[in-house]
Amino acid sequence: MPRKPKILITNDDGIDAPGLAVLVESMKQFGQIAVIAPQKPMSGVGHAITMRETIGVEKTNHFKNIPSFSIAGTPADCVKYAFAKYYNNPPDLVVSGINHGSNASVNMIYSGTVAAAVEGALYGVSSIAFSSVNYNEDADLSEAVKIIKDLIPKVILNPLPRFTLWNVNIPEVLRSEQNPYRFCRQSMAHWKEEFIEDRNVNGKQSFWLRGTFMCNDRDESTDIWALENGYASIVPVSLDLPNHEFLKKYPNIEWKKTKGLRDIITHHYFDLDAETVYDVCKNVIPKIHAIIKKMIKDLKSKP
Repeated sequence: MPRKPKILITNDDGIDAPGLAVLVESMKQFGQIAVIAPQKPMSGVGHAITMRETIGVEKTNHFKNIPSFSIAGTPADCVKYAFAKYYNNPPDLVVSGINHGSNASVNMIYSGTVAAAVEGALYGVSSIAFSSVNYNEDADLSEAVKIIKDLIPKVILNPLPRFTLWNVNIPEVLRSEQNPYRFCRQSMAHWKEEFIEDRNVNGKQSFWLRGTFMCNDRDESTDIWALENGYASIVPVSLDLPNHEFLKKYPNIEWKKTKGLRDIITHHYFDLDAETVYDVCKNVIPKIHAIIKKMIKDLKSKP
């Protein structure tokens, strides 16, 4: 009998979030699941981790016959704890959600839900973040459940490439039962922030951060277009962050060796060879400096 896959479930809305309960119920059929989620809502914390205080861990009984823990930390903390302390061997899949609210476009950068999936992908494990565009805590998540039950078996059967995750957003109503989702690129957008002044109990100046989502990038290849037209959007996200197209324009710099030298100087300084460092400083850095000056000039000349 084949081994059931081990599946870690987490979120950023907290252990008590309705979306987490729906996700757990949806995932029970697919493997051995464990739930490790933040003690309280942690929306918008991005990939923050807790380093300057202890992280409390409490075993809970939120889900019948399913191991669950609440963590006094961030979504990324939850995944780190799971890999370090809960699992002897890594799980087969990390699933984060169901988030109440869109994590499409640039929202994924701020999202704790997506950050949990990023953390799972950093371990080389297939990871998916699920979000519903409905922000209400009592939202009907039945459309999200349809997408989850469609995608999860596919990813279990064909794991994602290493260091890759899926950012999946689901509209309130799916346009089609036969073709409910589209693979998309991330729409480029930004938030126009507004700081609304308030006074706290001590009378000190303080502000509420609010904003308006500004997006003009809505062609058919984008996640925003998909959601606005009734499709779930799937954005494959790679953790290989450098702008490779930019680097290709300046092949005279040995980028890999340059980054490697930085790593050696930062982390292995007791092993440094002084003559090698001197040679790099004297003969290599001036050449790099000249190319970097050209880069800056090229960037400034762009419209």
